[in-house]
Formats: sequence, C-alpha cells, structure tokens
Amino acid sequence: MSHFVALMYHGISDAEQRSQYVLSWNDFRQQLKWLEEARIQAAGFKELEELGQAEISPPEVVVTFDDGHSSNLEAATELAQRGMRSIVFVTPKFCIEQSDFLKPADLRALHRVADVGTHGFSHRALTKLDQLALRSEVVESKRWLEDILGAEVRYMSAPGGFINEHVTEVCLTAGYHLIGNSVEWWNQAPHAGLRTVNRVALRRGWPIETFRAIVRRHLSFYVRRRMRSATLALPKLVLNDAVITRLNKLRGAA
Repeated sequence: MSHFVALMYHGISDAEQRSQYVLSWNDFRQQLKWLEEARIQAAGFKELEELGQAEISPPEVVVTFDDGHSSNLEAATELAQRGMRSIVFVTPKFCIEQSDFLKPADLRALHRVADVGTHGFSHRALTKLDQLALRSEVVESKRWLEDILGAEVRYMSAPGGFINEHVTEVCLTAGYHLIGNSVEWWNQAPHAGLRTVNRVALRRGWPIETFRAIVRRHLSFYVRRRMRSATLALPKLVLNDAVITRLNKLRGAA
C-alpha cells in the first residue's frame, strides 16, 4: 500500500455516555470484524517506524487509543487475539488520579500485547505552554511510563490535537520518534523521515459504512472532516483553555 489510515479511539464502554468519543463495545467489535473480513491487518507505531526505516509499505490501518482508559487494555487484547497490533497513548495524571484508568500492573500487561506511548503528563494543550512547562509535560510523562514498563518509550500523541513545529521539535529532542496528531486525513507510506502521523478520531454511533469510508479513504468523508476542522481552527487559536474545555464538553453531550 502507498497510503495508510491511522484510527484514533478513546474509551470503549456500553454505559450511557456524554462523550462522542467513547464507542460501544458492539460498534468496536463490528469494526474489528469488518477489518478481518476485508483481510486488513492493523499495526501500531513500532511496526510503522520499523517499516518506515526500511522504506516498506505498512498495513493499510494503524490503530491508536488516546488517554489510557481501563477499557484500552481489553480492546488492545482483542486486537492482539486477531493478530493485529495497536498503540495506547496514556496520560499519567489520569492513570494516577482516576480509578477507571490504567494502573501500573495494567500498563505492564498492556505492554505485552500492544505498543505503549504517552499523551502528555496531564493532557494540557501543548501549544499553549511556555518552554519549561512544555518540556515538563513531554519529558515527565516519558520518564513516568518508562519507569513502570522498564523499557524505552518512543512514541506520543498530542492532547487535543494541539501541535505545531515547535512542539514537534521539543518532542523529538525529548526522545520521541513518532508523534500522533489529530489531522483527519490519510498518510503517505512511511519513510525514514516520518515524524507525525495523521489520525481520524472515531465517534460513537457512526455506522459501519462510515468506518469503511475512513479505511478505504473515500474523499467525500475526508473533505467534510477537513471543512469541519477549518471552522474550529479559529476558536482554538483565540479562546483560552477553559472555554475550549467547556465547548468540548458541550459538543460531547450533543
């Protein structure tokens, strides 16, 4: 394949949700079944990096999870049982403070079936931080996770899609090798210089036809998503973090 699509999941739950980013287990498993029936393999970031260095095309799909909700372990395990790989980006502050997020033993179990990366230490908008705070977010999250796993952590994703060239350079300097963003578009086949990966966030209730359009790179879907992103770009630039957080909660409840 000359292109690949990176999927971005968050939590998986059958409980009533206000967030549009938490899928039901039925929807998630239906998507996995579709991938199997279409004979599409899924990769994590480790394989993506290795194939890029060798200039070999990756599988058609890369699967990622953001935040580190406890459901990510079961979801990654189900992928592994189907012979597919994924990566989970965890937010240490959530794991430390919230009971329904992955704990150290869970993270070590996760490391056996999936790639594991960071999502900032406390899920702050990285582009809005001064240099000291930015470096703290990306370095401390890496150190925290490496201490638990006993292994190098090479990958991260930017919380909320707040990423620019400066943030990218700070992350690379801190020792990360690939960074997930929130640009809803497909990716060119990886190469040795690949630094950031575009990812499409899956929403609760999207029919399997939408999932198929994402994986098959139907232009109409991606153009609609980019137009939506353009309308949201200006508020991200001018509103403060508190207002953005409130707006995101309202969109999630809609």
